[in-house]
Amino acid sequence: MKIFTHIVSVAACALIASSAAVAVAAPLGVGFDAATYVHKNMVVRSGLDKGRSATIDHINVLLNKDDAAASPMFNAAARSYSVPDPTVTFGPVSTFGDIDGPDGEVWFYTMNIENTAIKHEYFTEYRLKSYTVNIYDSQFKEIGSIHDEMDYAADEIRVPACVLLPSVTKNFFNDDAKYELVIGLAVNTTTPGITRYRSLAYQLNGEKDSDGSDKIIATFPELICNVLDATTEGGPENIYMSTMTEYFPTDFPENGDMWQYRMESFVRVQIYGKAGQDGQPIEILSYDMCHLNLPGNQETSPFLLTLSDGGKPYAVLSHYKETLFEPYNSSDEDMVQRKENALIIDVYELGSTAVRSQQTVIPFKKDSEDDVIGSFYSIGDLRYSQDVNFHDFDNSGKAAFYVTKGNKVVGSDEVLESSYYVYMHDGTRKSTIFEHSQSTLPLSDIAGCEPQNMFVSLGNNQYVFNFVDILSGKVVSSVNQYLEIDNSDPDPLLSTMDRVADGSSYKYAVEMRYPIEEDDIAYMRIAWLNADGTPDHIDEVNMGKGVNYAKSFLESKTLDPTTFHSDKHQEYILLIKRGVNGGTSEELLIGQTRTEEYPDGRDILYLPPGEKGFLVSVVPYSAAGLPTLAVAYSPDNATFNVDYYTLPLDAPHSGIGETISDVVSEADIVFDGNTAYAEGFTIELYSIHGMLIASATDRLDISTFPAGAYIVKAGNTAKKIIK
Repeated sequence: MKIFTHIVSVAACALIASSAAVAVAAPLGVGFDAATYVHKNMVVRSGLDKGRSATIDHINVLLNKDDAAASPMFNAAARSYSVPDPTVTFGPVSTFGDIDGPDGEVWFYTMNIENTAIKHEYFTEYRLKSYTVNIYDSQFKEIGSIHDEMDYAADEIRVPACVLLPSVTKNFFNDDAKYELVIGLAVNTTTPGITRYRSLAYQLNGEKDSDGSDKIIATFPELICNVLDATTEGGPENIYMSTMTEYFPTDFPENGDMWQYRMESFVRVQIYGKAGQDGQPIEILSYDMCHLNLPGNQETSPFLLTLSDGGKPYAVLSHYKETLFEPYNSSDEDMVQRKENALIIDVYELGSTAVRSQQTVIPFKKDSEDDVIGSFYSIGDLRYSQDVNFHDFDNSGKAAFYVTKGNKVVGSDEVLESSYYVYMHDGTRKSTIFEHSQSTLPLSDIAGCEPQNMFVSLGNNQYVFNFVDILSGKVVSSVNQYLEIDNSDPDPLLSTMDRVADGSSYKYAVEMRYPIEEDDIAYMRIAWLNADGTPDHIDEVNMGKGVNYAKSFLESKTLDPTTFHSDKHQEYILLIKRGVNGGTSEELLIGQTRTEEYPDGRDILYLPPGEKGFLVSVVPYSAAGLPTLAVAYSPDNATFNVDYYTLPLDAPHSGIGETISDVVSEADIVFDGNTAYAEGFTIELYSIHGMLIASATDRLDISTFPAGAYIVKAGNTAKKIIK
């Protein structure tokens, strides 16, 4: 199953992928703004995705709010380096990224945008002229491209956003064999404040117009905000696309009644299924929601979740039964929250139509404490669509929910104080997961262990990291922000962390706030904690001289010692800002920790700025079963050069060669659940790039590997599998 989501803004369209929710408070009563709705993508390519990084940065700001210093300063020259050659390079391009390809594969794309420059007296205006998208498969082989010229209506003047919907379909718009792509456009008009949206569908290597442009095969009058791929293995394509549109009264009430105006302002969610004979997608659900009834704090909580469970696709919509506030006529007035309300959750089964199969009503009251300004209820603010659970809390076949209660407290402008509960389908509370949290971070799933979140709480004027199993609500361990080892001085930790499998258990890797210095060399420190929170050991990574600031990216798969280099030593991926010749250089370092074999550590990959431009993004595709590192540079703040490295960096680029294309049925490979069987043979598991990942005799358990496409080989037999 793949779930892609992105958010449609009033002024633009932005792709946001995230695995974590940040409980950030905003002033009450500001009202709905689509730009602040962060719909998260649960198919996380990497621990460095924007949402997770933003969550960690948000928590680190919270932890460090009483101390402005981010890290010590070091002054010296930059280090020397050598750079392995990338597997493939794209650029210069206007934008780039990954895209959900068929059969669970991750594909890649580049987009080039051509603008017409219109010079005015004091500025230059850029008007979109055309766009070209190139699509590449997981092995960077070009699949095809689309090109089109921008077609403006008479009152349209410019395009502030032109984006690719990163989800490939094949039979959503028709039944032929060509792949389909969708381009989303936000178009400004001559009327100030009015922006039109549309989504245009094309076919890769499809029909062309007389000018050579690709023909548009279908049009949505809005931008697509959500794609659910509920296709089952071996089954026909089963995809649903959703749009979200705001509607406001044409005229403000003559009597100036703002409440009436707001009561008539709403958001419409429309869900579309496979296109009919005319090639246009068929609407299977239209759902209107008054702005004043939106869930949560009415500004950041998702109100549409889509998911597939047991082969069944679902749409889950939530809203308040009554408006959150009592009627008011001015934003300057003191708004009063209703004392009693309810969160209503509607579950729809999707097919050729949408059928509501469950409605859960969760009554709630505003907390009565004097310092609580507002109490907000929502789903999707803990683990997005995973907040809907059909299996772990009863066997009724109905959904239970992780419900977030956020309290806006006097004097807490930065965060909501949030509590998390499990509610059953009948609206009763089953259990408490954690209460009075300042923020939360989902941690990687570990085979054989419950899913887990880290919750930040405040106790005795210090922050505490609470590691909680979210099925049972058990607090596994609580770790003070200040680490003490053998009566050492307290040493602050950051929220940059994840957990890593360790036999049948796991350990936590946590970045320490302050590096150490030896002979002008700065060493970042990573603390490893046991599952019970006790210290295990500390790794030190040589960052060289002149370090002004550094941060690590810790994620379960990238913490596997074999991800970046095939030996047994631990590597870390760091972003470093270094003082060089009176300026600052931003650099990428993948470095091994100090060991007896390498007492100064060792650089595996070191990338400072160069002729390709300054460093702008780093994405290791470790969590997608795709051993690839993407490093992007920008020479001019307008275009990008992208290098893709095959991982591990010391391995050859090919592992299985030509044996897949012409195999002999020598071994019988049976794939059952998370185990591959081939009696009497050595079974090998390869990535889609052809890199050997694991091997075993007779049977190979792949349950610990992330979802994605793989190749299983035994003898001269090979099969492609989707996990």
